[in-house]
Amino acid sequence: MVAVVPEPPLLVPELATGATAETAALRAACREAARRLAASASTWIAVGADGGGRRTVGSGARGSFVGFGVDVVVGLGPDAADPVDAAMPLPLLVAGWLREGLPVTVRGELVAPDAEPGACLALGAQIARETAARSAAGPAARPALRAAQATARTNAERGARRAQPDREAPGRSDAQPAALGAPPATALLVIGDGAATHTEKAPGYLDERAGPFDDAVAAALAAADPAALAALDPVLAAELWVAGRAPWQVLAGATRDGTWTGDLLHSSRPFGVGYHVAVWQRCG
Repeated sequence: MVAVVPEPPLLVPELATGATAETAALRAACREAARRLAASASTWIAVGADGGGRRTVGSGARGSFVGFGVDVVVGLGPDAADPVDAAMPLPLLVAGWLREGLPVTVRGELVAPDAEPGACLALGAQIARETAARSAAGPAARPALRAAQATARTNAERGARRAQPDREAPGRSDAQPAALGAPPATALLVIGDGAATHTEKAPGYLDERAGPFDDAVAAALAAADPAALAALDPVLAAELWVAGRAPWQVLAGATRDGTWTGDLLHSSRPFGVGYHVAVWQRCG
């Protein structure tokens, strides 16, 4: 299963002072998407975009929304115990907030906001292979799972070296998926906003192209259409301040070989930013 959610900090009630009513429906839709995802899988792979570039973040990570005004601490797993990162990327903060109270462990997979579509599609295909291998039971599935884990680990370490050339790459224990055995079901949580240029007061001011762009995204999410997401123009998306383009194209790569049904739970443009919530279920 796949869930798609946006990343406004105002999802967190403590941060929504004065805007609780405007964000109530969006918050409820995100909670419903998370509930459905948790019912389908105990492990989530959360995909989002961050300026630090391509890297993997393990389930022990914790972060705080303190940079957005309130020190709300979240973790990517029920036993997360890493030092609290005040600069945790927003997509992972949202993932950690959504998993609170759910029996779920999250691994973060971050991409650069300007990642090329081909790279995003390739990462999605890699995640799909890993998920399929993990979901298959029995000894026959284990070589494929080992290969997928090794690929994910290698790519994460390379991405960390590129993103942080002056720091030591993260240890393998943080980047690698769970150990072999009876693997839990794994689902994909895709996090990112639509255009931030819908009104004159929007973060990127008004751009008339924002409406058609987010209409197309909403239609693609409702129809579970990975080809439409794969075809999103990265140049146009950047001009419209779209945070979700790269993560949505990772989603496209992860789902293009199957048949899916889509349920668009919410689509709105408060504060001049496009927010979409959807759930995809594989049916073939």
